[in-house]
Amino acid sequence: MKGFAESSLSSSVVFSAGVNVKLFQAVSTYGDFLPSHGMPPKKRVILKVSDFRSALTQGKVLAKKGVWVSEFRVESGLNCGGHAFPTNGELMAVTLGEFLHRRHELIETLFAFYKEALEKRKNLVPIVPPAVRFSAQGGVGNHQEHELLRKHFQLDSVGWGTPFLLVPEVTRVDDETRDQLMHAKASDVVLSNSSPLGVPFYTLSHSKSEQNRKQKIKANQPGSLCFNKYVAINTEFGGEPLCVASRAYQKKKIAELETSSQPKSEIKRQKAAVLSKACICFDLGAAPRLGGYSEVRDSELYPAICPGPNIAYFNDCYSLSEMINHIYGRPSRVELDIIRPHVLLKELMLYLEYLQNERSSPSSAQAKRLDSFRKNLVSGIGYYRKLELVMNDGKDEGARDFLVVCNVALERLRGPESSF
Repeated sequence: MKGFAESSLSSSVVFSAGVNVKLFQAVSTYGDFLPSHGMPPKKRVILKVSDFRSALTQGKVLAKKGVWVSEFRVESGLNCGGHAFPTNGELMAVTLGEFLHRRHELIETLFAFYKEALEKRKNLVPIVPPAVRFSAQGGVGNHQEHELLRKHFQLDSVGWGTPFLLVPEVTRVDDETRDQLMHAKASDVVLSNSSPLGVPFYTLSHSKSEQNRKQKIKANQPGSLCFNKYVAINTEFGGEPLCVASRAYQKKKIAELETSSQPKSEIKRQKAAVLSKACICFDLGAAPRLGGYSEVRDSELYPAICPGPNIAYFNDCYSLSEMINHIYGRPSRVELDIIRPHVLLKELMLYLEYLQNERSSPSSAQAKRLDSFRKNLVSGIGYYRKLELVMNDGKDEGARDFLVVCNVALERLRGPESSF
């Protein structure tokens, strides 16, 4: 961030994953993020959030420091690529509806704190709130969905990410990995525990990185060589911090578990959790390194890739112009898999599956949270029914039937402690 802040760029930086106190404080110390002599800041902040409360909380923290959020970007908690941050069952459409109806409240609340902060800094205080953009991203796959989100929720823009992994002009992906993405099925994109950060992480189950991880476990050499040390932050064994995906950490942790007095079933569960961690800093950067990175031989590179579930419905490589034409509803060679569900229904499917997995062995502490999660999904289905005319022009009986099936499934997931 320091490099960006001190650069000559006039651009925006995206912050995600919640409040980072040190980072937010640092932003406010750079003049380029603050207005000057009545002119807007040279550098702007975009907040990526999954719910309204998070937007309001983070926006307040920054506004109190004199930093204005120029864009709130709502991302689906599960229908996305890379690290996933599931909400408590709140669906993206419900969140976008809240942003639509509370937009004025959000801006006016933040503006009050912003004005006060600028007055303390003796900056020129604007009479009206600076411009704020609202956008969304996560699982969008065609022009109709793009326009639904943009028009119904009055968004300034809608983001696309995963499909561009199949556009060589845009993303640097090695040929083998791109071929895997072209032929990937929905079951090949897994919400895994592989991230050393302890956050759910989408990964392609048969990528070379995953194949290599499993082969090393079989050879009794688990873990990765830690080249970058970007997430070498674990200190439970003392000495130099280690990444939990590294060979050094995993050997120590497994040795500790094997001498543990815990029940065998618990030791087995914990060992599986340790071995599930994979290198996501070096391996994610392996694809563009192939054929041109002098420090490591190509034979030692095992590319990882983290597409969203949407990749399963795009089955070819495309030019940039073909993908752009597809997005904006112009004639294009891009054809989606015929079984692809609507973006909003797909997200509901992902949340239902996530809840079912979480409820398979919930602790007593989790039970109440999971019931709240379930109730939010039921409420989301009710919201979808109101959106039915918008989503399907009232003609798609399949969508209505699907919502009924989901409602029945959620009813079956009611716990005995449920008050719903």
